[in-house]
Order: sequence, then structure tokens, then C-alpha cells
Amino acid sequence: MSEESLEKEKGIVVFRGGEDSRRWVLWGKKDLEDVELVSLEYGEGEEKEIEVGEGIGKEEGVKDDVVDMWLL
Repeated sequence: MSEESLEKEKGIVVFRGGEDSRRWVLWGKKDLEDVELVSLEYGEGEEKEIEVGEGIGKEEGVKDDVVDMWLL
């Protein structure tokens, strides 16, 4: 790994489906070199949140992932 790659600022936004989460994605895109959107799946009816997060990830051109919290 090069020194240059270690200096890049990265951010992760834990997406919960609200406007605040979207604002953090936009802020991250503006001020950081790499932003990733993460939605949490915990079995309490969060399917819509995950769907919205995936859509925002596509719209904003950021990687989005879902973390399965069932294991915790």
C-alpha cells in the first residue's frame, strides 16, 4: 500500500432512511475522497430504509452496503 493511499480521507455514513443521513452523504462527497453508505438489517421492518439507501447510493454515486445485524 502506498503512502498516498493512506492519506485519503474516507467516510462511512450509517443510513437510517432520513434526510439527515442523506445530508451526511452529500457532506461526505463534498469534503472526503471516498464515502460509503451502510444500512443496517436487524429484522425490525427496515426493508424500506434499505431500499431508500440503495437508491440514494445509486443517485449519489457512492457504494452502498447492508450489514446483517442478526449475528449480534
